[in-house]
Amino acid sequence: MWLFFPGDRWRWAILLAALALTLTIATAALAQPADLSSAKKAIDRGNALYLSTLEKGDSDGFAALYAPDGMQLPSGQSPIIRGRKAIALSTAADAQTTKYTGGWIKTAHIAVSGDNAYETGSYLFTYVSAGKRGSLKGRYFVVWQRQAGGNYLILVDSGFPAASP
Repeated sequence: MWLFFPGDRWRWAILLAALALTLTIATAALAQPADLSSAKKAIDRGNALYLSTLEKGDSDGFAALYAPDGMQLPSGQSPIIRGRKAIALSTAADAQTTKYTGGWIKTAHIAVSGDNAYETGSYLFTYVSAGKRGSLKGRYFVVWQRQAGGNYLILVDSGFPAASP
């Protein structure tokens, strides 16, 4: 026997479904800080390796920071660079004419959704090319993909150099 009128069954079903959805969202929200914290630590390590491999001219080490199907989206009219092999070749070609001497990557924001982390921030790379010192400064958006061991690799890397004066 129903405790409520038969027409109220749907109202209670909707109420229970809404309650279940609220609990699911609340549980996910509580879990987010741990995921966010581990993602931030992994991304900080990845960014440090990003800089150090560029400074060493280590194109294979640099490309290993990317997921196998990772890609770089260069600014301007340059074509998209897809896959580790292409990223390694592009980085090696760049290292023939440019020596990175330092810089920084400053994360502004990280959001985690499932196995992906979305990072925005700013960067500055210093370099020497054709005997002249220079710097490249701008903003970036990177999608990181969590791997089986909790490590994150770059899925999409896009930089936006600052406008020239």
